[in-house]
Amino acid sequence: LCSFWLGRGQVVTAARSIRPARTGLEGTPPVEEQVMCTCRYAGDASNATPSSAEPHAGVLFHFEHGFHQPSRLDRQEMRLVFERGELRLFDWVPTHGDLRGLLDNAAVESLAGMLPGSTIRRLERYAEDARHVRGRFRSFDASVLAEISFTIGMDKLDLYGQVVSDLFADQLGWIRDRGHRRRLTEADGVASVAMACAADRMALQGP
Repeated sequence: LCSFWLGRGQVVTAARSIRPARTGLEGTPPVEEQVMCTCRYAGDASNATPSSAEPHAGVLFHFEHGFHQPSRLDRQEMRLVFERGELRLFDWVPTHGDLRGLLDNAAVESLAGMLPGSTIRRLERYAEDARHVRGRFRSFDASVLAEISFTIGMDKLDLYGQVVSDLFADQLGWIRDRGHRRRLTEADGVASVAMACAADRMALQGP
């Protein structure tokens, strides 16, 4: 998904934590409890990896997984930070989310119209000089700090089933017509696994 948005990526750093073995009545073996990695993406949805000539160019994305809670507490959150706000997506296959940002009223209505099952909360309103905001060395006007909550309206497993079905349909469409442009290819799958393997090797090596 990140490569689809941001182009090819490469692993910058990775680490893991091990919970030591415990002895006694409830003894447990060592457990890999947390893993994380940071990847750098090209930032332009191209197939090129970030250029070695510009080692700090592109977009950083942080991944973290924890295995230290009961499965009933299992959850996932993806957070995308933008210049004027942020988008939070929930569940492994995102089923709902929140968008929060400094906007004008027209942008609030436009964004809410794009997001299914949306509800709007205007957290703060700004008038006159208070509308003027400066960030990233640029000025812009914002009339409201708004939060837009939205939902796909499907259970996580139902949505996952739909995603898998759509993936098969996409691949079958290409088999039947080589002019069909697939959303995902085998090259995408190989590149994703290669990044995971690179992160695994880096985490196992340690500092």
